[in-house]
Amino acid sequence: MFGALFHGQYFCDKYIEIMVTNIRINVKSISFGCEDLKLIFGDTVIPFYASYMGAEPISTLIDSLIALEVEIIENSFKRYHVIWVDEPGYLDLKMTKDKDSDILNMEIEYNNEGEGIYHKEESWKFQLSYKSYREAVISESLRLLNLYGLGGFNQNWCDGYDTFPINSLLILLGNIDELKFKDDIFYSDIYNDLNLLRKAL
Repeated sequence: MFGALFHGQYFCDKYIEIMVTNIRINVKSISFGCEDLKLIFGDTVIPFYASYMGAEPISTLIDSLIALEVEIIENSFKRYHVIWVDEPGYLDLKMTKDKDSDILNMEIEYNNEGEGIYHKEESWKFQLSYKSYREAVISESLRLLNLYGLGGFNQNWCDGYDTFPINSLLILLGNIDELKFKDDIFYSDIYNDLNLLRKAL
């Protein structure tokens, strides 16, 4: 059963019998190329301290929505995979979704890459409501933009070298319908773009 919950190598008799709809993503701070965050899926809280050595978490979650929602138009089944990196250690997220389903299957593996008694591995499997997951990702993304601003977000994460995926967020907020195509070139109205973002914020 995909909804079974696992911890490390030990099977736990706890099952997620219904799709998880209580989903929150909480980023406590972003500074000096590190991000302190928690994934909250029902009663399960998964904390992680991501480093600039790997992908920036909130951006990859926005990218997951684009992959699972926009790109799935051409594919009835879609996978999305990302690894967040700590120093050392990692959190590995694998997601799958059918085009016409609200069920988002997510597998998460944690490994702190420690040695001996310091070594720790955990893994989880969830059936999440895609709608609830989508709302949680967009809500936290907008909160972070309000908190840091675009420039501040980029600077805090990795000295401005990585950038917040504002275009992907605009698409998810509905901007894809505003694009115009002429002479093999796409156009959007910057005032409409900014107004859409202003309303969302």
